[in-house]
Amino acid sequence: ENLLILLYWGWIFGSGSSRLIAVDLLTAAVGASMGFFLFHIQHTFEGAYKASSKNYSRFANAMWGSSHLIVPSWLTFFTAAIEYHNVHHLNTRVPLYRLRQCFEEGGHLFEGVPTFTMMDAVRQLPYSLRNDETLSFASCYSV
Repeated sequence: ENLLILLYWGWIFGSGSSRLIAVDLLTAAVGASMGFFLFHIQHTFEGAYKASSKNYSRFANAMWGSSHLIVPSWLTFFTAAIEYHNVHHLNTRVPLYRLRQCFEEGGHLFEGVPTFTMMDAVRQLPYSLRNDETLSFASCYSV
């Protein structure tokens, strides 16, 4: 796999086509930005569970420290089921193609999990600063 990636990049830069390079870099930038957004919103939101190592609970972190993100059905192909991030935190050995099934079959277990739509997620983006005294996130605009 890594060899194929190296060959691909060699072909792109070897061809010298500035359009091809621009499209490839733009695609990588958009993909990386979306990946960052999805990862960020799954862990940093108002009311997210965070604890010091001596008080840490794997279960509490999975249930209240990571969220369930509701995404449009056409986007689930690109997210690799990461919208069921709480299931992933409960058991990292569950393959991505089974995360949704686990979430749906254990529906009553996940009733208290923080759930966001994509618009909720965008509104939560400023909550990136953690206050260890109040154990909460603060908006970067309120500091």
